[in-house]
Amino acid sequence: MRFHLIVCLACTLSGCGTFWELVMTDEEKKLLRDSAEEAAACQLSQFLQAPMGHHSLYTYEQGSCVVAPIWDESWFDKDQKAPRKRLYSDLFCKEPIQYQLTRFHSFCQDYVFSERLGNDQSLQREGAWTLNPSSRFRLPLIRQYGFEQPFMTTRVYKTVNVSDPHVFAPVSTPLQLRRGSGLCELQMRVFKEEPEAEGGIPLLLIHGGGGHKRSFHVLAMESRIPELTEQGYTVYMPFYRLMGDGQTTSECSRANWHEQRDDVDSALSWVKENKNRFGDQGGIRLIAHGSAGLLASWLLIERPQDIERVLFYYPMLDTAKMRSRIIDQGGYPDGRATLERILEAPLESVSNGSQLLHETSFLEKIVKSQGDIPPLLFIHGARDQRIPYQQSAAACSALGDIKVDEETSLLNHCGVHRYYLLPNAQYHLDLCLQGVECPAGDATSRNQVRATISAAYRWLGEDS
Repeated sequence: MRFHLIVCLACTLSGCGTFWELVMTDEEKKLLRDSAEEAAACQLSQFLQAPMGHHSLYTYEQGSCVVAPIWDESWFDKDQKAPRKRLYSDLFCKEPIQYQLTRFHSFCQDYVFSERLGNDQSLQREGAWTLNPSSRFRLPLIRQYGFEQPFMTTRVYKTVNVSDPHVFAPVSTPLQLRRGSGLCELQMRVFKEEPEAEGGIPLLLIHGGGGHKRSFHVLAMESRIPELTEQGYTVYMPFYRLMGDGQTTSECSRANWHEQRDDVDSALSWVKENKNRFGDQGGIRLIAHGSAGLLASWLLIERPQDIERVLFYYPMLDTAKMRSRIIDQGGYPDGRATLERILEAPLESVSNGSQLLHETSFLEKIVKSQGDIPPLLFIHGARDQRIPYQQSAAACSALGDIKVDEETSLLNHCGVHRYYLLPNAQYHLDLCLQGVECPAGDATSRNQVRATISAAYRWLGEDS
């Protein structure tokens, strides 16, 4: 199987094969090449994993309860995920636990073939836990030394019955743009350092991706989860429907803002209803990256009583202000594309009275609701070329009724809220692929960003 996959990848990357020329559009061929490149990169990335231990699971061996070697693939039957022996979560072998092996090539297939990521129900059906390779990638700026790899399990938190009258789109329509008819099953990933531990703090983590991407954004976020589980959080990461062709099944694609908003609303409700089952207690914390800032903003305004604190990384908060800035000053091509996807039209054709523009502009709403909303913390890089840092600066200025020095102030207190501006950092400032790209900036700036993230984590753990 792997040999055939490599042959297919080589053929696809080289563009060979008259079959593809005959049956695929240029856009589809490009997407296939991109997927092939991602598959090859994923396989090579196995060498980029950080060494991590994990909480021990146990099994009976010659009448004694001993540590089970779940890291050893030879302990599992070939091509099987389940171990050969029953596992337990405690050193007395009294508490059975379901565990499945995630092999690296299977992990890569999930992340490369987009219809699988967030939609594979094999873990959900048995309630099994696994060790997800993504949580060991050396992507976070925060050094991973001493962290334990968290366990992961999945559940379906929402099922949407899709009946699209446009399933039979014209042949000229790219395959990935034809919305399917069937079930869209949205997955919730749950991460814990110890699967059966009690007393965890629930944290809802909403991925970005411009509203239409998953793979890299999910991979990057999952690589940072050990930072959170190390501090006692149980991390809940939902997949939501995606806009446009999206990296998901046809049934879960071509969503709009309202559908994504409804999905994260359902995700928060699911965490609220199920956190006790995972041994968690206390208020739900929320972290959102990039364009997911809009979804988090809607939640904190509509459901402030269900959220303890919110940490925003380089967030999009107000489409009206961002649209005006891009039209007046230009730049931010990726941000423009995201806005046009959300607003469903080119920016120049969106009127100031647009209902969708109003619904996705939250600065004024946040200020009006500040007596009710939970404490907020914003982290943004001054060199961000995707989402203007002025989005976070304007929120702080309005919430604190103060003048924020947009260029030089590292920490700004905005009433009970906080805003960190990192002068030399870019978008994805919390990630760093050593020797390749580090959006946090030079060595001095990286240390500054690390200190900021550490301070943000301490703040997030406080009670409101």
